[in-house]
Amino acid sequence: MELPSKHRVFQNAKWTDHLGNIVEKCPLVFVSKGAPGRMGQLGVLKLGIAEEAFSRSFRANHPDQYKDIDHLFRCRNKIAHRGELSYRDDSGVTQPVDYNTVESGWNSIMSLIEWIETK
Repeated sequence: MELPSKHRVFQNAKWTDHLGNIVEKCPLVFVSKGAPGRMGQLGVLKLGIAEEAFSRSFRANHPDQYKDIDHLFRCRNKIAHRGELSYRDDSGVTQPVDYNTVESGWNSIMSLIEWIETK
């Protein structure tokens, strides 16, 4: 499998105001209090947000694909913060990342994008 480097998911987001003018991101964000998310950390959508926004849940309807994406987030965090190409599964066991992990994750991301766009 070859990941298409020109795919829009690899492009930087363009932030626009209500008139469609491109605006810059805020240069600095301070968090004075912890903002708990899923598993007590920021970065992963809290449960119920998608269901509120879309009146349906990708996690509930596609649990295996949701798990693939969750594993990619965990892998990303392990790489970014520890420099290790692995992740811990739900039981706390460290799992290596290989071609199949990336391929499954990519396919699941594409399914999620399609799921969002069909709303």
